[in-house]
Amino acid sequence: MAQLQKAKNFTTIAANMHDDDFDDDPLFPPIFDSRISTSWFRRASRSFLGDPASEQGLWYPPARRTFHMPTQGNYEHRFPMGAVVHSTDGRSKKGDIDAENTIPDGITHNYAYFCISSTGTVYQSFLLDRWGSHCGPTSALGLGTSLARKLVGIEVCAAGIVHKSGNFYEPEDWDEKFTEAEVHYSDEIENVRKAGYYVRFTAAQETALTNLILWMHKTKPDIFKLENIYGHDEVATPDGRKNDPGAAMSVFMNGYRQKLKDTATAVS
Repeated sequence: MAQLQKAKNFTTIAANMHDDDFDDDPLFPPIFDSRISTSWFRRASRSFLGDPASEQGLWYPPARRTFHMPTQGNYEHRFPMGAVVHSTDGRSKKGDIDAENTIPDGITHNYAYFCISSTGTVYQSFLLDRWGSHCGPTSALGLGTSLARKLVGIEVCAAGIVHKSGNFYEPEDWDEKFTEAEVHYSDEIENVRKAGYYVRFTAAQETALTNLILWMHKTKPDIFKLENIYGHDEVATPDGRKNDPGAAMSVFMNGYRQKLKDTATAVS
C-alpha cells in the first residue's frame, strides 16, 4: 500500500507539475555534473573541508544537497539572471518528505530546480552556473524565450488550485485536506491566469523563498536582477498554459518583486 501511495504521489506530480516543461533541444542533452557527488564520503569531506574555490557562490549555504539533478548547459554569465517561481501542484502536508519525493520524480523527467518544503527547507541539487529544464515554452520582455536557459527554477511544495468539499478544500487527485485559513481565493487578476482557491505557501516557505532569492541577488548583483523574478504563470507560453503560483503567495507577483527590491535596499 505504501508503494502504491508513493506511485500515486509521483503520478500526481508528473501530471500537474511537469507536463511539457522539458527543453527538448538535442544540442543540450541532460547530463549529470561530474563535480557533484551524493555519496556519504563526499558530503562528509565537503562538510569538513568546505567546497573548492571554483564552486564558491554556486551553492546556497543553508540548502540541503541530498540529490543530484541533471543540467543541460552553462548559463551565459555562469549564473542565472533571475528566477521562475513555481508551485509543485502536489503534496505538501508531510513537510520535507514531500519535497524528497518530488525531487526524484523531477530527476526522472530530466528537470533541475530548487525545491522548498512546507517547513521552509531548501533543497539544491545542481551548481548555479548550470541551467536545466523547469519551465518549458516561455518568454519575457527583455529576456526573450527559452527562459530555463536564463532563469533558475524554484519549486515550492504546495497543492495549487483546490475545491471546496464540506468544511475543507481538497485537490482533485489526492487525499489532502486544507482549512479556510490555508487557502486564498482570487479572480483572474495580476499574474493569476485561472480564478479559484489556491493553497497558500506557508510562512516558512515564503521566508525561505525570499531569503534564497536575496542571497542570489547579493552574490551576483550585476547578473541576478530582482526585476527578473517571475511566476511561471506570467511567462509560460501560450498565455494561460500554467497557473502557478497563482494566488499562493501573500502578494501577487508585481507586489512580490517590489517587496524584494524594498528588502534588498533596506539591508544594503
